[in-house]
Amino acid sequence: MASKKNKIILKYAPDGSTPEARREPNRGIKKRLAHISVLIGLTVLVASYLTVIATFAFAYFSEEKRVIVDINTMGEAKIEALIFIVTSPFVAFTTYYLIKKAFAR
Repeated sequence: MASKKNKIILKYAPDGSTPEARREPNRGIKKRLAHISVLIGLTVLVASYLTVIATFAFAYFSEEKRVIVDINTMGEAKIEALIFIVTSPFVAFTTYYLIKKAFAR
C-alpha cells in the first residue's frame, strides 16, 4: 500500500503536473502564442479573401466589368504596407501550421 502512494507522489507533483510538463515550463506559453498567431493569421486570410470577393463582385456587377482600386486616396498606402509586412509572418505560420495539422494523421 505504501509503495502505491509513493508511486503517485513520484509520478505527479502536488500541483498535478507531470514530470514532462515540469521539464518544459514554457510549453503552455509556446502553445498559447502559437494559437494567438494562428488566430491573427486566419483573421488576415479571411479579411484578404473578403476583400478579393468584394472587389470581384463590384467589378462583375458593374456595367463596365471593371473596378479601379486606388490604394493611396487618403495617404494610407504606407500604413497598409506596414500592416502587410507585420501580418505576413502570421499568415505564413498559419499556413504552415494548418498544413502540418492536416497531414499529421
